[in-house]
Amino acid sequence: MNSTVGFWGEPTSTVDWCENNYEVSYYIAEFFNTLSSLCFICAGMFGSIMHSKGFDYRFSLGFIAITFIGFGSIIFHGTLIYPFEYFDGIPMIFYLLILFYSVNENKKERKFGNWFSILLFLWGLIFSILLIVLGKYYESKIMKLVEFYIFQGSFFLMSFYVYLHVIAIVINLKDEKVIGALMIRGSIIFLIGYIGWNIDYHFCNEMNNILNPQLHAWWHVTASYSCYSYNRDI
Repeated sequence: MNSTVGFWGEPTSTVDWCENNYEVSYYIAEFFNTLSSLCFICAGMFGSIMHSKGFDYRFSLGFIAITFIGFGSIIFHGTLIYPFEYFDGIPMIFYLLILFYSVNENKKERKFGNWFSILLFLWGLIFSILLIVLGKYYESKIMKLVEFYIFQGSFFLMSFYVYLHVIAIVINLKDEKVIGALMIRGSIIFLIGYIGWNIDYHFCNEMNNILNPQLHAWWHVTASYSCYSYNRDI
């Protein structure tokens, strides 16, 4: 929420979140959203260390993507500068594509050939280029909204697809109830955080009139746990 102009100037991002800008630090646009982004880095690095040996490469790629989400989120929320928004959004897309790959290739025997991973990588690359091309028109409010909803729509659809497969995996985990319970817990925590994300986005004025609970920052906390949980257990 644009209330004060600090070190990085006026926000140019497609969305200015509900946290009051530069309220805590002159050098950090959204202090709590930036601080909470460290959860992604911790989750990604911890996962990389704990799963460095004896695990399929898809696990390592997933944890690396989670780490990049954290660094990108810090860069974006710390500045609210439009080009830096790519560092926040693009790693999310690639992480979801890695999950997309994992839910379809979660057995030792591969159902698809190398073409599947190549196709997903190309999709992520094309989508990233599309966002960057649209970014050339970032001064247009309409194009900002178009890009924002293209990203959010893609994020929602891929998340929904992964959720459906998570449900199917949990149903089939009859003899591994612990893993199933962890995946269910991760899903519930993710949904709670996502509800908070929407409240923060749609009801910002109402919250600031009472007390801003920094729901977007809590979204980072819940999402980082869920990302770690999914990448570990799928």
